[in-house]
Amino acid sequence: MDPPAGDNVKTRVLALALVVLGLMPQARCLAALKLRVGVHQNRPHVFVDKNNKPRGLFIDLLNHIAKQEGWELEYLPGSWSKCLIRLQNDQLDLLPAISYSDDRARRYAFNDVTVIVNWATVYAKPRSDIENVVGLRNRRIAVVRGDMSYDSLRAMLDRFAVHCEFVEVDDFQQAMGSVRSGSADCGLVGRLFGAQHARDYDLEATPILCSPMQLHFAAPRSGNPNIIAAIDRHLGSLKKDKQSIYYKAMTKWVLPLEEWELPHWVIWAVTGAGALILLLAAAGFLLRLQVRKRTAELARANEELRAEIGERTRAEASLRDSERRFHGLFERTFGFLGLLTADGTVLELNRTALDFTGLKREDVVGRPLWEIGWPSPSTDARARLRTAVRRAGTGEFVRYEVEMVGKRNRTETLDFSIKPIKSDSGDVTMLIAEARNISKIKKTRQTLLQYQEDLRALTLKLPLTEERERKRLAAALHDSVIQSLSLSRIKLGALSKQVTDKESRGLLQDLRKMFDAALLQMRTLTFELSPPVLYELGLGAAIDWLGDELRKKHQDIAFSFERPDDSPDMDEVVSILLFQSTRELLTNVGKHAGAGNVSVAMKTRNGKIIVTVRDDGAGFDVELASGTSHQKHDFGLFSIRERMRQVGGSFELNSERGKGTTAVLEAPLRVEPAKGGDRAD
Repeated sequence: MDPPAGDNVKTRVLALALVVLGLMPQARCLAALKLRVGVHQNRPHVFVDKNNKPRGLFIDLLNHIAKQEGWELEYLPGSWSKCLIRLQNDQLDLLPAISYSDDRARRYAFNDVTVIVNWATVYAKPRSDIENVVGLRNRRIAVVRGDMSYDSLRAMLDRFAVHCEFVEVDDFQQAMGSVRSGSADCGLVGRLFGAQHARDYDLEATPILCSPMQLHFAAPRSGNPNIIAAIDRHLGSLKKDKQSIYYKAMTKWVLPLEEWELPHWVIWAVTGAGALILLLAAAGFLLRLQVRKRTAELARANEELRAEIGERTRAEASLRDSERRFHGLFERTFGFLGLLTADGTVLELNRTALDFTGLKREDVVGRPLWEIGWPSPSTDARARLRTAVRRAGTGEFVRYEVEMVGKRNRTETLDFSIKPIKSDSGDVTMLIAEARNISKIKKTRQTLLQYQEDLRALTLKLPLTEERERKRLAAALHDSVIQSLSLSRIKLGALSKQVTDKESRGLLQDLRKMFDAALLQMRTLTFELSPPVLYELGLGAAIDWLGDELRKKHQDIAFSFERPDDSPDMDEVVSILLFQSTRELLTNVGKHAGAGNVSVAMKTRNGKIIVTVRDDGAGFDVELASGTSHQKHDFGLFSIRERMRQVGGSFELNSERGKGTTAVLEAPLRVEPAKGGDRAD
């Protein structure tokens, strides 16, 4: 019988509604992804034009990628420092045209494919005397706060001991504006931005360059990783296609700035040639001006000579200042330091080296290093030193330890090295000899090694001592407590036969049952304290007994044991350690794992015995258990690992939550006796 037509309509409407509801999450997932993009003034990479519209190389590329991916872009203009703060505070999803560094990579997520390589240039007003790094001394330099080239320039100036004042601004436009207004003497800006805007600010580039940078896109660390992956995927494809938007954008924004410019010397040469032609044409008119011209030339030459003398005077003063700083560092170094020629002749020794040897500077300068009269050097030490100098003279770095006797007749161990200094052509021009007194370090290292040997000896003795105490305690329990309980049980049995009262006899029988339970518990305890099966039948039988005990206490656990037919012969300490460690592991399985199956496998290989314990229980975080956790069973795992290591073995633990645990104990069959341990006794 067919259902009524009305029912069919209701059924179809209900089914359609269910389908629509099921597709709604997918529709939300497929909705356009809205990205917040930071825009800062770094033309031609990224900038906001006069119409407040984002433009630049990175903007063209990002618009293309967003169109392909179906993203919706929201551009948020701001200064460079403000964009960095927004990115760090998750207020931006993307920041274009950011330089990569290891420090920034720890804070932001960078895409892998480099968009363009840029570097920074120092710009100043025309005819400035800034020709090198030294020319920046006592200058005011406009820099963009948060810019990586700022840190690079600061480090370069520190290396050359050049002091200057940094004027921090928000972007490159403000940096160039500060130079034009006179609030700064020069400014550090990106080379492409400077090439495009230098004429607008009446500035020109100096020869000072720094900080080659790879420009990328960056996102917050907590952002969507699919965004960065999509950008890398598109950039990789666009770079392979010479007709793509990438190369069109590079032609549009970058190549016009890198076109060849006519060198200044050519302009001056053409100007000079024109002037010469004019001079030749007007030679007849200028003859009467020769005397005046020569006088002017002499005056100009005199001024140039004065300028050259002044420049040389400043250079010599700068050189003397550098020498003072060098000698200050050279003389105050705690280690022994010497400057040598390429053939090993001493040019200079610092005060530390002279004080150690008891020599004077005039006794060593100008002499070969191996012949300067080191206190009590052996013939072999001099020959070795000469060989080291010869090797360093070929460009090799040489380092070794040597014992020397100081002026106080105390033998010291020195960490000695010779480093070659090479010219631009690769020739060795100078050698730097350096030595550090490492006698205390050597002595401390030897003491530490002795302590380690003592600890190993104690570790080897501990299992044997522990097992002896277990045997003694088990024997004491058997010979005293168990015997007393047995005798009391017998007397209770005799007493119950003499008692005729039914109620009293029942009480005596209950008391005898309690004695039976106590006897059983004491016998079990003595067996667990020192199971005789380990000493009578070996490790394999002892592990088999551990499996039986596990099944008795946990009847829902299935236990299996795989071992070789012949019981391997091993040192007693190894047998005890493996038994104790296996017992600890099986105890942990019973208490914590919630396993249904446990297996133990024992085998020998290459003079070693290997015991593997597996379970299919809940598993755990191995790193947490081995690191910061302080639970009781975690300490047991730590104890197992340390004991196995001290006998030359190892303990490996593999576990994952929900996938069980595998523990592998490996130890040598024979343990090498420890050298230490006497003090511990």
